[in-house]
Amino acid sequence: MPYLIMAMLGLFPLTISGGLFLAGVISIPVALFEVSRFNGDYYALFNTLWLLSLFAGISLWLQTGQLLMLMKLYRESTVDPLTELINRRVLLRQASQEQKNRLRIHSHFL
Repeated sequence: MPYLIMAMLGLFPLTISGGLFLAGVISIPVALFEVSRFNGDYYALFNTLWLLSLFAGISLWLQTGQLLMLMKLYRESTVDPLTELINRRVLLRQASQEQKNRLRIHSHFL
């Protein structure tokens, strides 16, 4: 079951630190359980921990790939490829946000 959970983590676009945290949350209890029921068979212990770390590495690789793809998609949707300037929709959103900030702090545009 922990291998399946670890593999399913690859579906979500997480940062490296977030992925490592979740991999640790899954791996540490499994490792402690395997060590607690250790019967002298080093091969089985090594095989379990190695397979879990392999799944964690693949999941981290998939997560960062998805995050990179989403960042590229966001950039393509907000920046004009010819002029490298932000598009009108983003400009209007930023201007509206700036206007709200100015009204909130009772300041004027210069």
